[in-house]
Amino acid sequence: QLQTQQLTCPGCLLIPQVGIRIICEPSQSNVLQWDQFTVYPKGKVVVRARQSGDTMRLQGGSKSLKALMIDRKIPAKERNQIPVIADEDGVLAVWGLGANIDRTCGGENPWQIRFEKIERM
Repeated sequence: QLQTQQLTCPGCLLIPQVGIRIICEPSQSNVLQWDQFTVYPKGKVVVRARQSGDTMRLQGGSKSLKALMIDRKIPAKERNQIPVIADEDGVLAVWGLGANIDRTCGGENPWQIRFEKIERM
């Protein structure tokens, strides 16, 4: 299972077992792509494995992360290795799924988060 790590902005966090780098910078404009997006976090932000009860809203509506991962045919043994970016109010984004639409507008101190592939270790 993925270990919980704090994400700071500006900052960079390597997740070598998954083969990604998460880069965070203060946002200058709203971006919404699967691998780069602007979110409005509240409190401490962490990168962690999914937890029971985690939900997020994509274009098709709100679903649990478990249901979203099943829909995307992600094998059960891999689901706890997928990085989830979360704050005190819940899920901000998930690697491979994108940003939680409910967290991509409004608020103060927007962060631009970008996922980059790196050599997997």
